[in-house]
Amino acid sequence: MAAKGLLRHSSVNTTLVHYIKDVPEVTANGMAQVEQFFSELDVAGQAVQ
Repeated sequence: MAAKGLLRHSSVNTTLVHYIKDVPEVTANGMAQVEQFFSELDVAGQAVQ
């Protein structure tokens, strides 16, 4: 519903049909690894030890 509002669609179905797609498992796993990497960085951009 948030995406529907941001995209100013009158119907949530428009948002679902054109913008919401399944994500392959390999892509989801890759994104999880990227998120974990960035969560381990400190403010200065250095890896936290």
